[in-house]
Amino acid sequence: MKPKSMVRVMSALSLLLCLAFSLVSCNSGPKTELAQFKTEEGIYHYPNLPWHSTVEEVETATGWNVQDNFYGHTPDDVDFPESLYCLQDIPFDGQNCTVELQFDRNDELWAISLITNGTPRDMKKQYQFLEKELTKTFGEPDKVHRDEPSQYSDTLLNSILWEIQTENGRNVFALNFQDDANKNQASMTVAASWKDSGF
Repeated sequence: MKPKSMVRVMSALSLLLCLAFSLVSCNSGPKTELAQFKTEEGIYHYPNLPWHSTVEEVETATGWNVQDNFYGHTPDDVDFPESLYCLQDIPFDGQNCTVELQFDRNDELWAISLITNGTPRDMKKQYQFLEKELTKTFGEPDKVHRDEPSQYSDTLLNSILWEIQTENGRNVFALNFQDDANKNQASMTVAASWKDSGF
């Protein structure tokens, strides 16, 4: 092949590679299923699971066996009586999570938490990855808390929170990372709520 032909071929290949890279970059969405927690209306809730759902409606929407996983309930005389259900080994975003569902006095869903456990190194790495991805998707968090190492406590808690105020109350999405040095274990919690009694 002549030198000029070779140059033209290489130029064409370079152009094609640039176009392919641009298409991939433009179409690359969030790298976590947690991005689905925010609806087009700007409300935070578990994907395809509206707030105020009953236990039966949650089971229908998710396929989870909720009724057989009742954990307990608060006394009726507290400010926000609720029932708590705790489900183990629920797959989400490539992890097996413990899912906690909270229902108010009307037996309507108002809060959900997804909890994963692992080594401090793994959980911290995952937390930092999710913080970056969710900030790209949701924008800058409304609240950020970062514990510094202290001689008085072996537990570190980092959290970021997004919230909106609506006429029906406060809607929150939070990501928490807790490192317990004594036990050499850590946990990460994703939580969303729909009440002023939230997080």
